[in-house]
Amino acid sequence: MHLAATADEDALLRLRRTWPGTMIVSLTLPGGPKRTGMAEADHWLGLAADLIAFGRGFLANPDLVERPRSGLPLAPADENTFHQGGDAGYIT
Repeated sequence: MHLAATADEDALLRLRRTWPGTMIVSLTLPGGPKRTGMAEADHWLGLAADLIAFGRGFLANPDLVERPRSGLPLAPADENTFHQGGDAGYIT
């Protein structure tokens, strides 16, 4: 099951108790607040999630797997550079 992190954590926790399969929590809400940090990922992994979907956070951090290992912060997402071609947003 793939769910978006919402303000109502209790609902997701109730789903977790009833869903025996893999639960993926998305930290980026389309049109909503951008919750794409390592603290948020750790929070949901501790609560209910088996996996975290970073969405826009991964687009902004192609090295996302290495950043937490190195203690580096995540770069903020710049939606103006998503899928626009060129180097901006990909190698900067």
